[in-house]
Amino acid sequence: MISAASAPVPWQDTVQGVGTLLAVFVAVAAFLWEALRAHRLERERDVALAEQETRNQRTAAGFVFALVVDRYTPDPERSSYAREALVHVGNEGNHPVFNVIVNVGVGFYTRAIGPLSVPNPIPVMPARQTLTWDITVPLAAHDDTQSPTAEIGFTDTDGRRWFRAFDGTLVETTGEVAQALETDQWETVAREQMGRMEDRQKPLAVAMAFLNQIMAEPDAFVEDDFRSLLAPEANGWTDFNVDQVPALREDLGEYGVGTMPSYPAPYVAHVKIVKSTDAIGKVIAGEGMVIEAKIITLTYSPERGWRVYGFGLPLAPDVLQFPSGTF
Repeated sequence: MISAASAPVPWQDTVQGVGTLLAVFVAVAAFLWEALRAHRLERERDVALAEQETRNQRTAAGFVFALVVDRYTPDPERSSYAREALVHVGNEGNHPVFNVIVNVGVGFYTRAIGPLSVPNPIPVMPARQTLTWDITVPLAAHDDTQSPTAEIGFTDTDGRRWFRAFDGTLVETTGEVAQALETDQWETVAREQMGRMEDRQKPLAVAMAFLNQIMAEPDAFVEDDFRSLLAPEANGWTDFNVDQVPALREDLGEYGVGTMPSYPAPYVAHVKIVKSTDAIGKVIAGEGMVIEAKIITLTYSPERGWRVYGFGLPLAPDVLQFPSGTF
């Protein structure tokens, strides 16, 4: 039998109950605090790892470069200096990069003039290697070519796209798409690319003269002027006669000359001709884009300048013939 003196007092039960609940609350609060703290730390760690990965990727991308070495060397035979310009494309990192696109720029206010002799694109650039291309002859086809430099775009092993501008700035361009934009500056861009129309040292000017002759009215067509634009070494022109001009006009009537010729070899130029609706009055914003085009292939000789060898598909240098003594 329990005496009245030993029976619990109701308020003591309440205090003990509150104490128990308080202990549980403290335990739950501590657990939640630790859980939140662990989540915050994990999130901070993930952010730090992501930032470190980005820094590592940027660091790896930073090992890829393109530059132009422009120098003058004595020419003993002429008692003068000869210019030599070389593009160096390098990857000093530990991993290859892919789909490399190089663009040469010239002038005090740098303007792009295309890849010149650099392949476009370079499918794979191996790790820890530097490749070199001679752009001396292609560079001579342009005016105002002081301070040549280069910009480069490439894809790393993680599929990220990077672009290093003429001023050396490196930015990630993953997912960006090139576009053909309308511009009122197109004529200025074209003039800067083409130079003097009468200059046979400029493949764009020769290609334009070739198209202009084809598009001329019959009474304005001058056969001797047209033949002076052709490479006589090309078998395709051997049997050419003026009766074929209407067929050429029909084939090429919708086309105009695009800017930025490429040079698969220093004495070979590929000039794009594109349908006027696709190109006239437009410039490409971005690294480059695919536009349906025909290619005019031209060959060079120091004595006579550039001549049209053929058009349609691009012709590789090893199928072309040159005047005796060209090299």
